[in-house]
Amino acid sequence: MWYLNNLARLHREREAVAALVAQVDWLPVADWKLDGATLCLVADIEAHGHRYPVQMIYPANYPASPPTVRPREANEQW
Repeated sequence: MWYLNNLARLHREREAVAALVAQVDWLPVADWKLDGATLCLVADIEAHGHRYPVQMIYPANYPASPPTVRPREANEQW
């Protein structure tokens, strides 16, 4: 679990997300959670008059592989 082995990187990720939430209107909600052993950022993105509930999933080998952003609802597609 990269986030336990690299606490400095986790801290930078959390600070960057908090700074983004404070600077923009299109990201009103962002919160962290663990889904099993996987770190996720749960957020809402506002665009084109619609709110998109998303989940950004950090892979186990992050930062060698990028996070993936998906709808929070499994059956939803955009």
